[in-house]
Amino acid sequence: MKASLINNQSGFTLIELAFAILVFALGILGVVKMQTEAVRNTGFSMQMSDAVNLAEDQMERLTAMDISSSIPAVLTVGNHVADPVTVRGISYRMSWQVSQLASNPSRRIDLQVLWQERGLPHSLSLNAIKGQE
Repeated sequence: MKASLINNQSGFTLIELAFAILVFALGILGVVKMQTEAVRNTGFSMQMSDAVNLAEDQMERLTAMDISSSIPAVLTVGNHVADPVTVRGISYRMSWQVSQLASNPSRRIDLQVLWQERGLPHSLSLNAIKGQE
């Protein structure tokens, strides 16, 4: 009986190895893209938090003002613009409009905060009604 040669090879071919490297590289690219988006969204969340804090502080100042006396800290009807405020390198511009409500001496306050991030404009709005005390 002749000894037969059995061609029993095990291992990977070059094509299988190249395909495995390609799949691994695509997976790594997905993780890198996900991490980049997470960092960008974290930055935007910080900017939004700063804008909310600035808007709430300004709204508290405005609603604390009197609407009926003649002292300088009176909530006057009209459009108003504050000087820009810079927080963490981002410049925030605040403006507000005070309008008289028709039915009573109360006033409506519409406050808006504007800023730009990477050339894209963003805004935040708050509204309140200030009644006579």
